[in-house]
Amino acid sequence: MSSPPPVSSPPVATGSSGSSGRSSGSSGRSTGSSGRSSGSSRRLRELSWFERRLLAEAALALALSRVAVRRFPFQSSARVLRLSQGRGVPEGPVLQSPVSGAGSPVSGAGSPESGAGSAESGAGSPESRAGSPVSAAESSAAADADRAETIGWAVRAVAARLPWESTCLMQALAAAALLRRRRIPLTLTLGVAKDGSEMEAHAWVVCGEQVLVGGGGHERFTPLASYG
Repeated sequence: MSSPPPVSSPPVATGSSGSSGRSSGSSGRSTGSSGRSSGSSRRLRELSWFERRLLAEAALALALSRVAVRRFPFQSSARVLRLSQGRGVPEGPVLQSPVSGAGSPVSGAGSPESGAGSAESGAGSPESRAGSPVSAAESSAAADADRAETIGWAVRAVAARLPWESTCLMQALAAAALLRRRRIPLTLTLGVAKDGSEMEAHAWVVCGEQVLVGGGGHERFTPLASYG
């Protein structure tokens, strides 16, 4: 089939209304395609450097997870990502213990025997320092939650535009890889549900209270195993 004439060079036979209609349709399609391309380029330019980098990482992670899902058992991928079964992360921010690190009630200078850090003096008491590790942990947890949300967006956005279908398990492995690289806690869950006479499997990734990938209808699946 011959390709339609370019927009800048209309057909020689101008008396045919059919040719004119086809040329106009071709011009419209070209304009629409150009508009979509321009819009995509504009949106890409508006992204931050971190978001652009995540899109590239997500594309690579999805390609590798596709190979992993098609050629290797899930346990092999879990070992590579250092995911252990049953190590799910509890919901909500994980707070650091006030007794960890220097200046804890059980460490030298702050002990009651030394007198300098006694509860009566107030200086160095657990009460005076209770807010510091908690606030620092909450700030770190909030930053991790923001990065995790952006990672989930990147994986979903890239998966929707790849030339192959990225299954829920492929997306879950890709998201887990990006999260593990940044040492952000996660829980990857495998579940099943009965769809008529057949069993349906699903995978999703949760960080804190956010379902990053695989969140569409995951509530109807019964969890079989969790990895974190």
